[in-house]
Amino acid sequence: MGRADMDRVFNKDVDAVPDPGIAPPAEASAPTEPPAPASDEGAKSTPSRVTFDVTPELHRAYRVWTLTNGTTMKDHLTAYIKQSIGS
Repeated sequence: MGRADMDRVFNKDVDAVPDPGIAPPAEASAPTEPPAPASDEGAKSTPSRVTFDVTPELHRAYRVWTLTNGTTMKDHLTAYIKQSIGS
């Protein structure tokens, strides 16, 4: 087996990755119908998790607020999300 010409390998111009600044303009096309909304059939059996970060102080204050208002953080946030989307 012969040796690879390393000078040819490492000094070769690479054109496989296009420069994002010179990307071809997007082709104009007729508007399409929006996709149909996803079915909620599996949503009731498989819950999705919502995760976001808050400061420890805000978390503590919210936990105290939910306890003093007779609810849980989960129940209050779930009700708020449902109210926000109009369900």
